[in-house]
Amino acid sequence: MLVKFSVENYKSVYDKIELDFRINLENYDNKESIDNNPFVLKINDDYISKLCLFYGHNGSGKTSIFEALLNICSSNLDSNFLKKLYKPNMIYGEDEESKFEIEFYSNVLNENKNEYSLYNYKLNIKNKEIDDEYKKSIQITEEILTENGNVVFKRTNNDLVKNEITNDEKITIPSNKTFILFLMDIYTKEKKEFNNILIYRKLMTSILTTNMGINYLEVPNFTKVFLNRIYNNLDKYRLLDFYIDLIKIADVGIDNIAFELDENDKNIYDVKKSIGLLKEDEIKSKKNISKETKAIIAILKNLEFLSSKNNDFIKKRKKVISYRNGKKAPFDEIESDGTKIYAFHMFNIVTSLKNGSLSLHDEFYGVQPDLIKTAFFLFRKNMYKEVEQTAQLFMTTHDIVLMDFKYLLLEQVKFVVKEENKTYVYSASDIEGLTKENLIENYKNNKLGAKYFPRAYDLPIKMYSNSNDE
Repeated sequence: MLVKFSVENYKSVYDKIELDFRINLENYDNKESIDNNPFVLKINDDYISKLCLFYGHNGSGKTSIFEALLNICSSNLDSNFLKKLYKPNMIYGEDEESKFEIEFYSNVLNENKNEYSLYNYKLNIKNKEIDDEYKKSIQITEEILTENGNVVFKRTNNDLVKNEITNDEKITIPSNKTFILFLMDIYTKEKKEFNNILIYRKLMTSILTTNMGINYLEVPNFTKVFLNRIYNNLDKYRLLDFYIDLIKIADVGIDNIAFELDENDKNIYDVKKSIGLLKEDEIKSKKNISKETKAIIAILKNLEFLSSKNNDFIKKRKKVISYRNGKKAPFDEIESDGTKIYAFHMFNIVTSLKNGSLSLHDEFYGVQPDLIKTAFFLFRKNMYKEVEQTAQLFMTTHDIVLMDFKYLLLEQVKFVVKEENKTYVYSASDIEGLTKENLIENYKNNKLGAKYFPRAYDLPIKMYSNSNDE
């Protein structure tokens, strides 16, 4: 469960931004109200937000903050995320270090799953200072992981200072790889340390569940790879029916939704059957067989290989069907863009609820506020007894209606502003005199620093101009 996140010198961020998602009890006269708030979870002595909304005008840096959080959490999953992480502020910090830090609770390494340890992970990177040809190469300058204040591993540049994961301190680490990824490369399954490395990798990648890599302003394509990912993951978790029920909430006209085998994949079996009628010696000699048939044979062999290696891959290729008034049609063709985008976000949310992780959303584009508030309720603590309670939902939004959500605290509303090409963030609770009752009015009237409509009266006064005019 994410407790704190900080970023310095990344995209529009230059000065250090630190976001603490703990609730400060000193801000409240009634401690019991915080204990009873369904969107605040107590771990040890910390009260942590399960919900957080980020407001700010277009271009203020909201998405950049989410991208930084995504990339540092995923940098131990794939080195490509590390490359995306080094994008220093082009105006003020082009040749300076970028610094990131996350603090989170986890029970991944604890035998008692009801006990959580507090972890802190810091990662500093910069351009590699060697020949100009490699100027854009990444150099991790510092990387530290601590557990309850004790150092698990620490590296400075390529040198390992301390290592409790494998007890091997005589290691030189590549400049462009995190320590966990490097260990994954050099240790094999046969070595006793391998399982320990896997657990730490799971620790680092279990913080967040997100599909930030997909453009939220585009309508998701439910007929290709993403659809199969939905089906395979949720079927594995036994959450497919739960997910379908959530989608049906989005449109009262939907009677049912089903995942069915794609007709194109049925045709594969028919082709395979017909090819099977060819004589074995004809196939071996490749006589009397057209080029098209040979190509199909090659494709089928590849598909058979995938089937054996990937749990019957072919049979799991699905398409989504919507049922309305006894008639059926492809979900992707009949449903509105709003319903499709809602379904896309719901996959991320359902996975997050199952894993007890953070679900990041860069707006629920095209989805009505009441439907978004319905999604909020999925994250109530003790809403579902059989899943982890540590799931969190963070989203950027322009929708002021969400500010009146009954259980939302001022500390769970963050404002993002940009001044002189630098992004800053503060909480609604930092503003003296601001209350839940006057929050929307003050925001609409541009009285909170973060502008609701920053250039409302800056419309151009000319439509045409002539450079030759005096």
